[in-house]
Amino acid sequence: MNKRMQAGLMALTVTFLLSGCCMSHDWTEATCTEPKSCSKCGATEGEALGHTWVEATCSSPKTCSVCGETEGGKLEHTLTEASYEQPATCSVCGAQVGEPLQADFEKYGLSCVELNKIYDYTTACYDDPSKETTAKAVFTNYQIFTSDEEHAAKEGYEWRTVDFVRAYWDDNANEYGWSEGNAWESYYDIVYNDEHGDWDEEDNYCFWVVYNGETFEECMEYATSIDKLCTDTSDVRIRATRYHYLVPVGYEGCVFGKRNSAVEWGENDHIFDLDNSDTLFFRFADQENVVKASKEGAAADNLTNECAAKIVTNLYMNMENYFGEEASAFFDSDDSGYIDQAESIDFLKWALSEYVDDVAEIPAEDAVEIAYDYMTEQFKVPQTFPVDSRAAETGVN
Repeated sequence: MNKRMQAGLMALTVTFLLSGCCMSHDWTEATCTEPKSCSKCGATEGEALGHTWVEATCSSPKTCSVCGETEGGKLEHTLTEASYEQPATCSVCGAQVGEPLQADFEKYGLSCVELNKIYDYTTACYDDPSKETTAKAVFTNYQIFTSDEEHAAKEGYEWRTVDFVRAYWDDNANEYGWSEGNAWESYYDIVYNDEHGDWDEEDNYCFWVVYNGETFEECMEYATSIDKLCTDTSDVRIRATRYHYLVPVGYEGCVFGKRNSAVEWGENDHIFDLDNSDTLFFRFADQENVVKASKEGAAADNLTNECAAKIVTNLYMNMENYFGEEASAFFDSDDSGYIDQAESIDFLKWALSEYVDDVAEIPAEDAVEIAYDYMTEQFKVPQTFPVDSRAAETGVN
């Protein structure tokens, strides 16, 4: 073999040995940091792809969406200011930092009453303010709604109403009357509330509230009498008032207070400057956040037997006022305008038939239940209206 042929064979052998088994490459696709490469021989082709970066946020650093590699750190939160409803909150990711602002009612130790619980309400007498009277009082029938026949709907707002019923039954109330003090407050920011509220020409209290960073300027409150509960006898005088609030949807900051009118309120005073030992505050919170007393619990414990008996007598003496036209049609008055006693007793038997069988002797515990249900507007009335027994006997319609 000549030398030229030997050299050719050697070159072919060297080439074969260098190429090993890679007569065909086994490629691994390129990554963010490495080019396409052969897993057998390590040969490469092209360039690394480079990272596909997702910009940093307040919850994660700059991150490659392909390989997960990170660069740098997280961004700082873009925080809103803390409010009474929520702590400082990031407007980007929603993370919350710290705590909500402390409500003024909590800061100043002002407490609110339970719904449907009987309380003592002490206030000054009307004819002699140096004297005081103490009524049995209750906030009841709390409602939240958008609109009804008496309340117009307003976009972004809702209505919240509560009834305040009180029975004045002591000697001072009977002799000197009573004078009530009112307070229209904010659970959250008392000073702001005092500076952003006033009365309009129709005697509505108009005010502003700040809720979730937005100012609502068309809030208002007004009161109406619940006439069918407002009745007098020589022993007890019952008054009932409904308080109507128009507030932003979900707003829990309104508080109404009944206070002792003898406590002077100076021109620059706020509610936390006053003696509120006699004040009954009710907060217009969401239904699930309102503490509701139970009749089976301690709701009626403060309603004495004596006062309850007087309230039941008041109901008896004022059945026409409570039951309305149907009751009036039931009774036949004599020439003097007096209702026949037998008829009135028959009607009372019907009215109390859900509670007692004998209206001549009503046990104290039953009287308390009747009085409590009457004051909390839960009075149980039979489904069928009574028939005049005399008319039934004589065939008169």
